[in-house]
Amino acid sequence: MVDLRFDHYHHYDEMTDILHAFAKEFPDLSEIYSIGQSTEGRELWLIEITNKETGPAEEKPAVYVDANTHAAEVTGREVCLWLVKHLLEGYGGDEEITGALDARVFYVLPCLNPDGAELYLTTPYHRTGGGIPNPEWDWKPGFTEEDVDGDGEIVKMRVEDPNGDWRESEKDPRVMVKRAPGEFGGVYYKIFTEGVIKDYDGGEIKTAPPRWIGGTNRNWPER
Repeated sequence: MVDLRFDHYHHYDEMTDILHAFAKEFPDLSEIYSIGQSTEGRELWLIEITNKETGPAEEKPAVYVDANTHAAEVTGREVCLWLVKHLLEGYGGDEEITGALDARVFYVLPCLNPDGAELYLTTPYHRTGGGIPNPEWDWKPGFTEEDVDGDGEIVKMRVEDPNGDWRESEKDPRVMVKRAPGEFGGVYYKIFTEGVIKDYDGGEIKTAPPRWIGGTNRNWPER
């Protein structure tokens, strides 16, 4: 039995080991392939799930599932791992799953963007976009999120302000919730992210260009 627990977000190496373990444990129902490599050389793992005894995968209707297109979309990766576990361990005991794998093939690619996901999971940065390094990035005027104190985290700070957009949650004061339109009479806050303001002139604080850019969902080759 593959030890798959959802008490943390799985890093790339963990995900790789899990997918290979499932393919090894269920050889009659699954195959694992690399469909290519990321910019940093990580394999893009896809697992094929079907009952091989009822016919080859390429002759069956297919269901395709992928996730983690952008760097921070790591929750979708976990959903894909759960789906793989649910299908493989449910075959033979769940009538609907058994029927589905007898008649169809599932292609599951849990992480389309492993470089971006590793960036998001192993660094303090939040504005990671698609995880693609911005070739024109430099310290430009404006605000850039940064781990100023070097503690490995980029945190947020609340500042009480009658014009603030946020208020404390009634269920948990550690959690901030959006102020409703037309809401008055409470204690409100503005929220600021830890970072650096380059060339601040005392006026409006603008956001500097990001270190990483997106576009990973708009740059697929045609074939």
